[in-house]
Amino acid sequence: MSTRIAKPAARMRKQPRQARSIATVEAIIEAGAHVLSELGWVGFSTNKVAEAAGVSIGSLYQYFPDKLALVEAIRRRHFDHVLSVIREASAEEKPLRQFARELVRG
Repeated sequence: MSTRIAKPAARMRKQPRQARSIATVEAIIEAGAHVLSELGWVGFSTNKVAEAAGVSIGSLYQYFPDKLALVEAIRRRHFDHVLSVIREASAEEKPLRQFARELVRG
């Protein structure tokens, strides 16, 4: 059984500004990554993410209009992490084998 994503990923509804809001968004993204990793796309839902993050579904929708917007935020966070690992590993001149090992370890 295959599941298709019907529309392109949306953007966040609003950007958090206060520390508490930033922490809430981070908790939602972290919980979303965990739920997606554990249950896959078919098992992934905003209700499960809100429950895992310890926030109300209304709080989740305050920042993410739908699950595609949340998945986009998860993807962006993962990409940013991978990019930072690459930058750290390439900051010093190292043999290619050591550089590749550090990239894999993350």
